[in-house]
Amino acid sequence: MLRESSIELGFSGSCKCLNWDKFLSIVLTCLLSHKAPYSPIFYNKIHNFFFYFHHSQSIGFYFKDDSNTIVSILNRARIFYKLEESR
Repeated sequence: MLRESSIELGFSGSCKCLNWDKFLSIVLTCLLSHKAPYSPIFYNKIHNFFFYFHHSQSIGFYFKDDSNTIVSILNRARIFYKLEESR
């Protein structure tokens, strides 16, 4: 996917994801098989939060302040996943 997007090996800047479904299928496969050499970080500038998928198969979610968006994300995580919350 990086090669198709003309992103050079070793690039460490920011990228905008234009095909989230394709990206997730690739990155999650790499992470779950322990072949990902890095932990991609995703930052939402509008709602001031970021999250990452770690090669240990954990997901980190960091936010500055509660908002409707943050509450919605956390509620969805509680419903669909085993959320381990630490505030």
